[in-house]
Amino acid sequence: MDQPFALDGYVLTDLIGFGATGEVWRGRDETTHEPVALKRLWEPAGDGLVLRLRQDAAVVAEIAGPHVVRVLEIATLPLGEAILVMEYAEGGSLASLLARRGRLHPSEVVTVLGPLAEALAALHARGIVHGDLTPANVLFAADGRPMLGDVGLARVLEEPPGADVGFRDPALDAATPPTAASDCFSLAAIGYAALTGVPPRSASRPGVIEPIVGCAPWVPAPLASAIEAALAPDPATRPDVAGFGAAVLSACGAAPVRLTGPRRTPESHAAASADADAVPHPRSRGVVVVGMVAAVVAIAALAGIASARLNPPRASALQPPSASALDAPATPRWKDPTPYRPIVARLFALRARAFDTGHISLLDSVYAPTSFVHDMDSASLRILRSQHVHTRGFGQHIVKMAILDVAIGRVEMAITATIPPYTVVDQAGRIVARHAGRTQRFGMSIERRHGVWLIQTLGRAPLVAGSP
Repeated sequence: MDQPFALDGYVLTDLIGFGATGEVWRGRDETTHEPVALKRLWEPAGDGLVLRLRQDAAVVAEIAGPHVVRVLEIATLPLGEAILVMEYAEGGSLASLLARRGRLHPSEVVTVLGPLAEALAALHARGIVHGDLTPANVLFAADGRPMLGDVGLARVLEEPPGADVGFRDPALDAATPPTAASDCFSLAAIGYAALTGVPPRSASRPGVIEPIVGCAPWVPAPLASAIEAALAPDPATRPDVAGFGAAVLSACGAAPVRLTGPRRTPESHAAASADADAVPHPRSRGVVVVGMVAAVVAIAALAGIASARLNPPRASALQPPSASALDAPATPRWKDPTPYRPIVARLFALRARAFDTGHISLLDSVYAPTSFVHDMDSASLRILRSQHVHTRGFGQHIVKMAILDVAIGRVEMAITATIPPYTVVDQAGRIVARHAGRTQRFGMSIERRHGVWLIQTLGRAPLVAGSP
């Protein structure tokens, strides 16, 4: 496998994730033979940045307990990139866990939120704000113990906020640095997503948070109230993170987080493989397996994730509503798809061109700025680019389309589409992977922004007569 860098004392094994600031590799300490995670920052790091990183790591090491990922070493490469050597979270991330399971049981959510709130309170007492809390930065040890990753990294790197996926405090604008109150909001938003299967702030109604009872009526009222209080729009009315943690821990009983279990679909597994659970075959071009599988099945995978809202968690301590009541779809009013077919075909063609050329900017002409699918495709393309490969012949072709609803500036539809066979090639044009064709069925919405139609959401298509 190609390795983009070498660091004395460590052996790289495979790429396991990436974020706004860098890529993360699984590795092994050559002295202790223990697994480690090595995060390479993409931007060259000057002496001042490395010093700040080491200062923050030293402070975190003083106060961090078992619920903060430890930074073991900070080194620099000849070209100036900083490498953070961290303890390896064998249980993967909450993001990949939710991609597999859809949502967690309330007692598992207590196990996640309570200790992390206590860890954040200790950090805040020393003036350290996380600043980038999302499910991807909530990691698990092999025994299910939750841990905070990338503590303070966004603040030290002075990174502007990325595309909002529902976890960033709405009280912050692009010029406002994160605060302890915004950390509390983000942690509560993570809890909301773990309970309901979706972030609290939707792209179509970013200022409105649906009550948890409307998404997951089986959640105990005290837990729902604790999370919703921390999601208050006005930071001054939110509890501090210590108070939030105490309210969560007293809301209902805790239970170990189940990290194993059947994946809903092969596509959901493929999407999750782009995160910390991805283990490429040793003979593959590591990231081709990780990045391409995730990229190619993004639509089908997200349809599986979205459908989790219809499948409540089960546990002996809580009896959710009957599956039949939750799964019954409303019968849509079918409308003529003819005017929208060329619009969707153009969007699919632009997406295919982005993967065949590696030009991430093309996705801006495919997805709405607030679409979380944009983030998934962008991340997959960044992985491909880091390995100097791209697709050849990738495409997505409409077979059938049905219009579910039409509103001002928004259309919801059900689509059946095919992906023909395609290859992955390196810079010399040599084939490094082949992928068979397949058929996908999914729901999608498009929105008109400044006169241009863009993809906003993806989900499961309704299983009713007359749909594709």
